[in-house]
Amino acid sequence: CGSFDPLIPYLMAELNLHIVAMDEPGCGFSSHKPVGSDYERWGTLRDMKRVIQFMGWKKVTLLGHSQGAHYSFIFAATYPEIVERVISIDMVKPLTLKIKPNVKPVRDAIETRLKYDIKIIDDSSPPVYSEDEAANKWIESSGNSVNERSVKILLKRGSKKVNGGVIFTRDIRLKLRGIDPLPSNEVMLQMLSNIRCDLLVIDA
Repeated sequence: CGSFDPLIPYLMAELNLHIVAMDEPGCGFSSHKPVGSDYERWGTLRDMKRVIQFMGWKKVTLLGHSQGAHYSFIFAATYPEIVERVISIDMVKPLTLKIKPNVKPVRDAIETRLKYDIKIIDDSSPPVYSEDEAANKWIESSGNSVNERSVKILLKRGSKKVNGGVIFTRDIRLKLRGIDPLPSNEVMLQMLSNIRCDLLVIDA
């Protein structure tokens, strides 16, 4: 996971750490889920626990940016006995649903996913770009919030080389609205009350 490459040398210079940078399924070089299956919202927590269990760790510190921070908060609330610290970059609290869920968004999400399943089957070869084209596309899609140096770092995990250029590695289904609704503010506050670890929030 190249995203933290600029930061890790500074951490290693000061602390004796074992750092594992995890990409959730469908991101970076992690496998995509099969057509017809879904990226369920809470599945990332299971994957985080699976990695921790595989590594044999009893205690962990979680460092996450944006969505990674979102899941770090919730994991710390779910497993307070494991998490010693959470460092959140660019997120002060997990995402929540401000309005009561209704049937239409769920129906729309299901229909969109079925269309994307067909799209993946019919168009199994993703577009191929030159490295410059891929970098420019990423910068444009971010609203010019990342510069050329940053996008080159992100492309280490966000693209892979193929004959004639590069392709993006992210599963296109990850940009879709989740079928399972986000919890309300009230439910999330109750969940987060389980957190017992140190917390550092960095507004970037």
